Amino acid sequence: MKTRIAWTLFAASLAALLWLGCDDEDYRRETPPRSPVESIQIVTGTTNDPLVTTDTLWFAPGDSASTTVTVIVTDYYGHAVAGMKVDLSLANASLGVIEYVDETLRDTTNSVGRVNAVFRSYAQAGDQIITATAGGATSNRVLVIRPRSQGIRDGNFGEYCIYVATDSICFDIPG
Repeated sequence: MKTRIAWTLFAASLAALLWLGCDDEDYRRETPPRSPVESIQIVTGTTNDPLVTTDTLWFAPGDSASTTVTVIVTDYYGHAVAGMKVDLSLANASLGVIEYVDETLRDTTNSVGRVNAVFRSYAQAGDQIITATAGGATSNRVLVIRPRSQGIRDGNFGEYCIYVATDSICFDIPG
């Protein structure tokens, strides 16, 4: 009889511990936010220069340069949000313009949650911040715009290169 009572108390204690442990708030799933937009990403078609931590858009002197800009809008579960209006803005309007690729949808996400655009700069160097806002979420992307003839340090070896259009001249500077 004592063994049966002991096993019953052990089983009841184990059940109570399991019940209390599973009721921990850290393991509960959060309720989705009220806005259908959870995340906005801005992806550009520029290459990332290893010397600059942002995307770099190079232009030939006296010429223009452009890159694709894709804004991806997703919901709480990571699914694409179609039909959402996205406000695209530039921090420095004198450095370039945004042109929408889809003239029908323009600033509204397509069926896969994307707004496709092109950023175009006209022979002017500077730092541009592209901002996308939709459904209460915001994302920024810094785009460094530089002339191709500007000398930049190439790596950590004291080698400097001057880029002109598609050609380059590299030389060492003792230091």
